Amino acid sequence: ATSTHTDIEILPANVNRTIFQDGSFRRTCRYTGSTAVGELRILHNGDVIDSETEGDSIMLDVGSAQLSNVGPYTCQVVFTDSTSISASMGTLTVVELTLITAPPNQYVVEGEDISLECSFDNTNLVYGTVIITIRRGGQTTSVINSAAVDDEGEYACDISLISHDSSTQVPIILHVFTPININDYPENYQTLYGVQEAMFTVSFTGRESQGLDVSWFKNGVQLSDSDDYSITTAFSEELRRGNTSIHFPQMRRSDGGVYRVLVSTDFGEKVIGQDSRRDDQSFQVDVIVPPPDPAEFKAAVVREHQVEFQWDLPITHPDQDASSFLLQVIFPNGSTAVSASLDGSARSTVVNVFPGVLYNATLIARNGDGLGQSATSFETPPAAPYVSLFEARRLNETHFNISISLLYTGGGDTTTFSVYFREQDSIEWSSDPIMVLILDSLQALEYHGVISGEEKLRGKGPLEFELRVKNGRGFMNRTGSGPEKSDPPGPPSTITVDQISDTSVRLDFKLPEEGTPPFINIILEFSKPQVMERNFSGTYYPGQNVMKEVRDLNPKTAYRLKARAVNYAGNGTSSETIDFETTDDTPSTATPTPDESTMESLMMPIIYGGAAGGGIIILIIPLMVFCCCCHCHLKKRQQKVRKPAKGGQEADPESGDDSEKET
Repeated sequence: ATSTHTDIEILPANVNRTIFQDGSFRRTCRYTGSTAVGELRILHNGDVIDSETEGDSIMLDVGSAQLSNVGPYTCQVVFTDSTSISASMGTLTVVELTLITAPPNQYVVEGEDISLECSFDNTNLVYGTVIITIRRGGQTTSVINSAAVDDEGEYACDISLISHDSSTQVPIILHVFTPININDYPENYQTLYGVQEAMFTVSFTGRESQGLDVSWFKNGVQLSDSDDYSITTAFSEELRRGNTSIHFPQMRRSDGGVYRVLVSTDFGEKVIGQDSRRDDQSFQVDVIVPPPDPAEFKAAVVREHQVEFQWDLPITHPDQDASSFLLQVIFPNGSTAVSASLDGSARSTVVNVFPGVLYNATLIARNGDGLGQSATSFETPPAAPYVSLFEARRLNETHFNISISLLYTGGGDTTTFSVYFREQDSIEWSSDPIMVLILDSLQALEYHGVISGEEKLRGKGPLEFELRVKNGRGFMNRTGSGPEKSDPPGPPSTITVDQISDTSVRLDFKLPEEGTPPFINIILEFSKPQVMERNFSGTYYPGQNVMKEVRDLNPKTAYRLKARAVNYAGNGTSSETIDFETTDDTPSTATPTPDESTMESLMMPIIYGGAAGGGIIILIIPLMVFCCCCHCHLKKRQQKVRKPAKGGQEADPESGDDSEKET
């Protein structure tokens, strides 16, 4: 009863064991305690398979292990008093050699890494007891970095178990695959002209031509040889390069589209993966077939304002036909006189033009792919000049900006411009022109300049102008500009109102920076309590600060005011509305300004103040004299009372001594 399982010794000491089938498994169990032993037993999976009643040891011997021998083994010591102790003799695992397998073929893509492995299907295999060695030509290896073609060949998978002398070998064949790679193909989005030969070539690299397949697609549809194109493919085993081409003897518009080339190989029967076994590239080709240039493009003048055009279109390919024509007739200054769109079947047309002009004409053939163009020129018979624009805009009191545009001059080498003027209330034009200009007819269609009339235009306005145009062939045209044009002044700004008296205020404001100078009038518009205007005529300029006094207002009245500056054309923009209210007395904060209109109000306080000061001075002087005299008189009277009379008697104040009396 004093013995424990530590009194049992198991030899050899390693407990568990994994062996191949038919291998041996031996263990010895010995009791080392002092208690009397009745029986030694060996148990397998809990069942007694052997026993010994004599001695202190018992041996387990599995000579040819089979799957039935798999499991835990236990040594049990039974004492004479029927008690017992136990110890484990280890667990046996048996591996069937016929179940050890390895893949006969393994594949790797060139340039990639691979680890060669053996695999097992046994459910009772303890891998920690297995040693696997990959050998090739006596060299031990299991990992191949950056596989090359030279790494191809047969490898052996050596498999052995710990504490077991036997092993097995499984052959492994390694295959190194060079992937398909398209490395040269046509540029995307090419634009080609039709009616031309074209070829597109795609180059690729690979390992071998066995199982190689090259396919061409257009817009998703696979192509095969036809009369319109041909496909060829070549491959060099030595260079490991191939190329494929599609050839068009003559491109058509319908040959445009998205082309895709697919190169693939089956690489025996093993599928590596789509990325390695195949590669594809696509590119787009646009085929345009523009129409040819129109031929024999001619212009014939039917009359002074009509021209007939004729032409032909030389077509050598059906795709070259024009869908429409664009006819443009151009003035000498580059502006467009006529722009007409015609049907693609047209070969002539008649258009209206202006007389007396040398025109350029352009005919453009159009379809969905491009343009074809031809040009010609012609001249129509002369006529009077035609003025499309004549405008005079005032710059200041004596200068005007003038703009003239002609649709045509009517012919001749030169064109003469004469400008006359008059005031708007006059019916007579000036006897002499204010401007005379002679230009070359090619330059006369557009003119912009300045009229300067220092003496003739000063103080006049608003004005009207008349343009008289004469071409070199004697034709005249007269055009009046109407009232002069000018830029109106903007609204006055920064308006302040200060009350001077109960019926007058002073306005300070700034004239606008914009507007045609000079400004000839400032209008103050009162809309409350009654509508009235105050005008201040003069000569004013943009940005000037102005101060005006408004009199004769009603005391204790709310007013609403707007200010406006006016130029020669009578234009002007009113300011924002200013609200103010007069009081019944003059505010002490009013500060008159030395304006001519307010000088009198400034002088009055000065005059009144001077007069008041002088009056005070005049009153003070007599008052001081009077006080002095009174003081002296009082002093003398006191002295007279206190002075003793002759003979020791006081003088009688009531005596009639006139010599002692004061006057």
